[in-house]
Amino acid sequence: RPKFEARTQKTIFFCAAPIFLSSFLQQFISNSQKYAINDCLEEGFRDVAQAHYDYLVMPAFFINLLSIFVFRPQLVALSENWLKKEYKKFLKTVRLLYGWIVIVMIMALAGAYFLGIPILQMLYKADLSGKRHLLLLLLIAGTFSAGCSLTAVLMTVIRKQKIGLIAYVIAFVTSLFLPKIMVSNYGLLGACLSYIIEMAILFTVLIGIFIFLVSKRIRSEKQV
Repeated sequence: RPKFEARTQKTIFFCAAPIFLSSFLQQFISNSQKYAINDCLEEGFRDVAQAHYDYLVMPAFFINLLSIFVFRPQLVALSENWLKKEYKKFLKTVRLLYGWIVIVMIMALAGAYFLGIPILQMLYKADLSGKRHLLLLLLIAGTFSAGCSLTAVLMTVIRKQKIGLIAYVIAFVTSLFLPKIMVSNYGLLGACLSYIIEMAILFTVLIGIFIFLVSKRIRSEKQV
């Protein structure tokens, strides 16, 4: 029979809280450029810049979405390999997943370079000529974002999601001031560059923590 146990619910809540906070902070970081555009640009240019940024950033989510479809089905196998201490299988799957993100990035950049702007102009009926470089920059940022999502999942697999939250806090603090500085000085280009920088910081710290924890675990097992 289904039954409610307060102790179990409390345990689940505290285990899942870091995952929720990480997702929330990543969403804030991803949207901080929009807030900066709204706060820093003049009224006559603000609405156009906001609309163009929305159009250009949309394909970046394609990389993240496509990556999720690939690595989510691998979670059970990754968890089993980690718990059974089958580290070679675990690391092989991890490398393949990151490799998949790189492949998707290359495909997305190639497609966007030749067809991205014409397709977006057709879809949104907006003049995006001369903004191909911004689209490519946002796709690179989207690649970092996909890497962050994968690494966050891997941190959950090894049961270190609380430690992974450190990376999100660092990137969140950066997002409070960097986008405003970049947008104030470089406009729409500044928004794209700040997005890349924030995602790069988040990914670098996350992957650094993940590599350190996995290496430490493997070394400790070998010494036993």
